[in-house]
Amino acid sequence: HTISHFNKYFNGLHDWQHMHDRVWYLSVPKSYFEDAMSAGPFEFVTAIS
Repeated sequence: HTISHFNKYFNGLHDWQHMHDRVWYLSVPKSYFEDAMSAGPFEFVTAIS
């Protein structure tokens, strides 16, 4: 559903990284995984498991 919205209003997914930053409803999981990835390998595995 989201991809069809991008194709209709934003002329495809040629700049998907830029649009990924603007998807507000993914802000919580993106923040969680960015924090987990910046902590270190052991903390990352512990956080996502």
